[in-house]
Amino acid sequence: MGCHGFSRRSGVPGTEGWIAPEVFSEDCKKNPTCAVDIFSAGCVFYYVVSQGSHPYGKSLQRQANILLGSHNLDHLQTDKHGDIVARDLIEQMLSMEPQKWPSAESVLKHPFFWSLEKELQFFQNVSDRIEKELLDGPIVRQLERGGRAVVKGDWRECLCRQ
Repeated sequence: MGCHGFSRRSGVPGTEGWIAPEVFSEDCKKNPTCAVDIFSAGCVFYYVVSQGSHPYGKSLQRQANILLGSHNLDHLQTDKHGDIVARDLIEQMLSMEPQKWPSAESVLKHPFFWSLEKELQFFQNVSDRIEKELLDGPIVRQLERGGRAVVKGDWRECLCRQ
């Protein structure tokens, strides 16, 4: 038995300011699916990671901003690894297109939830794979494309000194 939808008989399901735009969609002829919980969870996830900020602003503006698709994730730092990974997940969860929302299973498999050991293993696997590629091959070129922005000019500055 699974959750396939909510009934609209008792009104709009959810708490104002945390409700997915799909719930208010005029072309939504059927009841919204449980996937709307992914959107709401994205809001809650950002609220927790940002230590109390809502991705759609102050309480009186939230539902309007949700309907406009106007979110702000500025409380996530662009140079902090955990925030960069969290932003990727949250942006997927807050998509204005319900078909782009990840499943709950996909959310839990996202790299944000990886242990340090799994993350290290991933980077080792990528490194091993890249060593087999030609230096001017398409995979290496694509990886190197944004390299300077990532290391900000000197990769040695990015190494942990611990």
